[in-house]
Amino acid sequence: MLKKFIYFLFIVVFCILLFPSAVFSQKNNSYISVINLIRSKELGHEKDDLLQSLKDQYTVTKSQNINATWLLQYSVLEDSEMMSYAKTNMSNQEFGLLFEIDRNFTQKANVVYRGQGPQYFSDGLLLVSYDLEERKKLINTAFEKFKGTFGYYPKTVGAWWIGGGSISYMQKKYGITAALRASDQFNLDFYSIWGSPWSIPYLASKENQGIPAESFENSSKVVNLQWAARDPLRGYSDATFSIQDHFLHGYDMSYVEYLSSIYLAKPLGNIVIGLENGGTLEIFEGFYKNMLTFAKNLEKNGKVNIIVAKDYAEKFLENKAVFSDNDHFLYKDFDSDNQSFWYHSPNFRINIVQEQDKIYLNDFKDYSQKLGEDFNYLPNSQPRLKIYQNSVIDSMYFPQSKILLSEKTGVLSVKDEKGNINLYSGDKEIAKFSNDSVYFSGNNQNSENFKEENENINLFLIILSLYLFYIAVVYYFNKNIKNTFIYGFFLFIPLFTAYSYLGKGLENDITFIFDKKEILLFYFLPFPYSFSIERSILILQSVPFISLILFHFAFIVKKPEKNNKVFFIIPALFITLMYSHFPYFPLDNITFKMVLVFFVASSGFLFTTFALIYLKNKTKKTFIVLFFTFIFILISAGITVLFSRSKLVITPFEVSALQFVQNSGKNVLYIEQKDYGLGPIYKSEKPLLYENLSFGEKITRVKWNSAFRPKNHILNISNYQDKLIYIPRYLGTDISEYEIDKLNLTKVFDNAQIAIFESKKSE
Repeated sequence: MLKKFIYFLFIVVFCILLFPSAVFSQKNNSYISVINLIRSKELGHEKDDLLQSLKDQYTVTKSQNINATWLLQYSVLEDSEMMSYAKTNMSNQEFGLLFEIDRNFTQKANVVYRGQGPQYFSDGLLLVSYDLEERKKLINTAFEKFKGTFGYYPKTVGAWWIGGGSISYMQKKYGITAALRASDQFNLDFYSIWGSPWSIPYLASKENQGIPAESFENSSKVVNLQWAARDPLRGYSDATFSIQDHFLHGYDMSYVEYLSSIYLAKPLGNIVIGLENGGTLEIFEGFYKNMLTFAKNLEKNGKVNIIVAKDYAEKFLENKAVFSDNDHFLYKDFDSDNQSFWYHSPNFRINIVQEQDKIYLNDFKDYSQKLGEDFNYLPNSQPRLKIYQNSVIDSMYFPQSKILLSEKTGVLSVKDEKGNINLYSGDKEIAKFSNDSVYFSGNNQNSENFKEENENINLFLIILSLYLFYIAVVYYFNKNIKNTFIYGFFLFIPLFTAYSYLGKGLENDITFIFDKKEILLFYFLPFPYSFSIERSILILQSVPFISLILFHFAFIVKKPEKNNKVFFIIPALFITLMYSHFPYFPLDNITFKMVLVFFVASSGFLFTTFALIYLKNKTKKTFIVLFFTFIFILISAGITVLFSRSKLVITPFEVSALQFVQNSGKNVLYIEQKDYGLGPIYKSEKPLLYENLSFGEKITRVKWNSAFRPKNHILNISNYQDKLIYIPRYLGTDISEYEIDKLNLTKVFDNAQIAIFESKKSE
């Protein structure tokens, strides 16, 4: 009898290990959150009865005795009937904000709507498509409207994508704790959101919603929940293999149970289920009710808890960890013997797949550098949003990058050995993982270690330190504190004027910011040939301030007995003018009159002030100084208003593309989308290359030519065999597979926002 029992126990354990799709967390400490998205009429519901839809959806939710989270888009908050129903009838439900932008929302926030196509195009729909100050206006308007409606600020927000900067701002100012986002998807519904932790909750970096934070202390303190958890194997190449869209492949609720068991197998595991509004009672009684019933049955059987998003976030944050315990998982495919293994740490994510008799490294994302998002600073202007994280291996963007690790020698299995997670095929070790490193065994022995410190140069602090050292040396030699202070003051004015343009330097995600006037200087200076794009720009940004020290030394310190002050003051004023800047405002028929009135009034005030100064000291020298100062201020103000209301930007993704061009040494054919009167809308921040293509030519030191791709027409170019074909997707330009085949091109670079091709004949 004992032998039979042991044999039976062995069979049970073996089945659990081999077929874990039915295994949930044994303790009742994994969670399902029901989150429903409630959009306004402008967002695709012009013909829907949204009040009745809300009533029907809540009726089904209430019938299952479930508390859900309802994310309300701004214009929904203005619907008095819907809000009256929600506040009166939907007790014990959580309400939050859905950050999808419509024209009404922008008007109430005093922001210009940027969308130029259907409402689902990302150029107008999402926060990342607006300037930084516009994002804050939209956020503040929504939160204040919510508080005016419900009497408190919400804890949960959501959208297909929000952005790390906006989430950090909402957390700091309004105390949010949870943010819903779409799970990773590659070219689904016009969006590619790619490279994040695979369908699991996590705490994101403060600057990038898509990557995990280095630690709890350095995180945004906001739990990212993921809509429509993806299949760990098939969902990689087709995002419709998910909890939300499984029916498209003919799967029933057994597939939902399979996916749920993957993400609810360990403590603090979580999946999100729910549905957008706009449906009828018949629709909600179908798919939506089936999902709620499934969740409720799991709860009744003690396998999960169903809680609203903010309550789950509270439990997650109590753990003070970037991930829950479900940071790695190995699962067999739903209807084949193939397997997929995912490992996540604050430094990387890895996917290893076993397909038939081969084991491949399928995906390897590097999080260690904590890069900022592509649109942290520059607004997104493309209708098809592309969010992408730094990649070592990516078999979706580059199928040829997939690496064969080993032949299959048995079923994949995972062992925890002294804190390291080891992956085996039968008895053969395939790889081992820790938070800081990964090691691949066998014929492809290789390792990656993520403990190295990243280079971090703060240009402003370097120049400031240089100035302070120089001033100290000057004082040491002349012992005149008054003169040292006066001329030191003139040294520091230009530097502090330029503060916002001198970025953090080589922090691996540097966004270079320029004034339009400043760009003129770069055309007269040679770019160092032996340096990278980043270092070349940093060196050129420091030239004006180093030059100013040299002027000061040559004309003030070295020859103090001569009256050479003008040879120092003029360069100081020139550099100050070069970096002077007005906050953005449109200069059109409406504002032009206001600017003119302000300019005349300011000139009158300045003239009166200078006249009073002259009357107190009627000397020729005073008159000359005041006269030229008056003229300089007027000219500076005029030039600044005309040319310096917007800042020019070179983003990290542009830097990486420019570096590739520089390294290749090949000339560039830059493809522009002919816009027929429509094009990207940029205001306070503009991409430098958008209006200054010659800058790209100068900094890469190769020749650039442009060609138009007519809207909705086939790209027709010639004489490109020895050139790089540069596709700036972030400006609305793209290229189809048909065009790639027709022109016989092969892709040699792709960071989602910019793709670079070359002719196959040149290989």
